[in-house]
Amino acid sequence: MIKTAVKPNIKGHQEVVKQKYDRYRSDPQHSIGDKVLVRNRKPQNKFSPKFLGPYTMVQHQGKKAYLVRADPNSKTYQVAVSDLRAIG
Repeated sequence: MIKTAVKPNIKGHQEVVKQKYDRYRSDPQHSIGDKVLVRNRKPQNKFSPKFLGPYTMVQHQGKKAYLVRADPNSKTYQVAVSDLRAIG
């Protein structure tokens, strides 16, 4: 009974929080062929670079991911948009 009474309040609050978050948030726009840096998720030590690259955008994977490749003969990696940084 309490759960059904509270549920609309929770949904309303979640929508307000989402609107506040999305107000100043925009996903970066990348195009296929752009050069990007990729966040280094496994640094060896504190002096390791935060970003690796440059990589070339190869293909768009869903809403939040891209396939990137270091050079034409190398392996492709799927990377989240939040882990990419445009060069230039």
